[in-house]
Amino acid sequence: MKHYFLKFFLIILFFLSFFSNLFAINNKIIAKIDNEVITSFELKNKILTTLFLSNQSINQSNVNKSKVLVMNTLTNLKLKKIELKRFGIDYNTLDVNNQLQSISSNNIQEFKSKFNQNNLNYEKFVEDLKIEIGWRQLIFNLYSEKIKLDETEINNQISILKDTQNNALEFNLSEVLINIENNEDKNDKIDFIKKQFEEIGFESAALK
Repeated sequence: MKHYFLKFFLIILFFLSFFSNLFAINNKIIAKIDNEVITSFELKNKILTTLFLSNQSINQSNVNKSKVLVMNTLTNLKLKKIELKRFGIDYNTLDVNNQLQSISSNNIQEFKSKFNQNNLNYEKFVEDLKIEIGWRQLIFNLYSEKIKLDETEINNQISILKDTQNNALEFNLSEVLINIENNEDKNDKIDFIKKQFEEIGFESAALK
């Protein structure tokens, strides 16, 4: 999107905001994207939430390792929010609830309680989730017509597989999608994600 050129400027502001210990800073605006802002409280909450969801210890070392990635995540969320407003796209309540059920292992109340116990902002987490779900809907609206599927052929192939494979195995498949803006960042991002898979496992890395 047109606002991505702001990222380098935002990263500079981000590092300036971290001259002091993260846990000691007051709430203030550290970046502005059109009418959207990123506050120090929002950044701190996102970092701690990311560590919490990926089962990492909340300490200054892990905070420092996560802050650049989290700042990029927040920047992308603000850009997505701007585009969703521009296209008039809203989130689907059912999709949000289904996603929360999946993340919380079908116990949203307990999941929410854990946020409160760790002094994390659950409402902000849900707000970010709504943006991601709205963004998926926008991408679908923009590109779905370019994808042509022959449902009859797909059903025929499924029937053939059922008839020929009596001992078929069933797998649960998941994927992680990442935003690659240029080839220079590609290998670094892939290596970082692979390392996360090794250190904290696929599920935790995907949440992060």
